[in-house]
Amino acid sequence: MGARGATETDTKRARGDETRRRLLETATRLFSERGYDGVSVKDIATAAGVSQGSLFWHFGSKQGLLFRVVDAAFAEWERQVLAPVLDRAAGPASVGVIVEAHRSFSRRNPEVAGHLFFALISDALGTRPQLRAAYARLYERFRGYGREWVRDAVAAGECRSDVDPNAVAAVIVGALAGVTVQSLIGGDTIDFDRAHQDLAVILERGLSPASGDGDRK
Repeated sequence: MGARGATETDTKRARGDETRRRLLETATRLFSERGYDGVSVKDIATAAGVSQGSLFWHFGSKQGLLFRVVDAAFAEWERQVLAPVLDRAAGPASVGVIVEAHRSFSRRNPEVAGHLFFALISDALGTRPQLRAAYARLYERFRGYGREWVRDAVAAGECRSDVDPNAVAAVIVGALAGVTVQSLIGGDTIDFDRAHQDLAVILERGLSPASGDGDRK
């Protein structure tokens, strides 16, 4: 392939990447606002400024696009919330870093952190078992990080040893999701920032070895 052919290929690839990006961003926004059933392929394509055929070319179907939107949203949460603590020393104090990272991410990305997730959760629990399976895989991955973190912290003597790693991981993920959904429903009746601040304190103190192993009967 000559230089001209290579340039044309690069240009086509760049255009394709840009089309995918626009479709993902547009679908994220529209699914967040209206839910899956409230948005058509035509709605997404028109808002993204591309043809409906482009959507089918890149994602196969509206459902295929939905799965990519969910994957991308969780990957971004993973990058911004989990990555800051993965290379840090284990211990209860790092839970505060996760909680603060989630709070900050939610403030910067309200569509991804709240509206998109909860607009689709009813579909995941009801009419779309494939979406439910996708959510289950992603949650299991996050709990896997949590389990590993707890085990490392216990081994290092930085976390009480009488806790169940899987239960702790489920509590952390559930608490973060719970605060977010309450703020979406309750609006100003929930102090989103203070809730995260106090959650970090509760988790840090509850997991600290100083809280005493073997207290539970």
